[in-house]
Amino acid sequence: MKRSDVVAGENRTRAWQTAWLFDDEDPAIAREQMRLSLENLGPSVIVLPVFGGLICFMFSVWVPYATLLTWWCVVVVGAIPLAMLSLKHAKGETRAFPLARLQRIARCCHSLYALTWASMGYFLWSPVPENQSLLLALIAGSLAGNMALAGPSRAIAMN
Repeated sequence: MKRSDVVAGENRTRAWQTAWLFDDEDPAIAREQMRLSLENLGPSVIVLPVFGGLICFMFSVWVPYATLLTWWCVVVVGAIPLAMLSLKHAKGETRAFPLARLQRIARCCHSLYALTWASMGYFLWSPVPENQSLLLALIAGSLAGNMALAGPSRAIAMN
C-alpha cells in the first residue's frame, strides 16, 4: 500500500492495520527512528521513580500518604514494560522482530508509560487551587518533554 492510497481513502482498513508502516517508507529508516526513540526514553524510565518520589513529597501537604504511595506504585509498574523494551532493544534482542510488531509493542509500552504518569491528575487532585496549578504545570511540562524524547519515531510519538 502506498501513502497515496491512504490519503485518497482507499483501503482504509488496511491503512489502520499497518500501524504507521507504509510500503514506500524505508524500513531501515523506521527501525533507526525506533532505536533513537527507545534510546532517548531509556534514561527517563530509570529517573521516573525518583521524580515520582519528589512529586509525592511536594503533594504530601494536600494528598493522603496512601494515595501518594498508590500513585507512585502505579507509575513504577507502568514504566516497567518500556524499560524492559528499551533494555532489550539496546542489547539487540529485538532485531528479529518484524518492524510492524516492534512498533505495536513500543506504542503500547509508551502509551502505558504516558497514561500512568498522567494519572497524577486523578490521584493527586485536591480542591486547593495551588495544588491544581502545580498539577497542571507538572503534567503539561513532563508529557511535553516525554513526547519530545519519543519524537524521532512516528510509531511511538503518535500514540
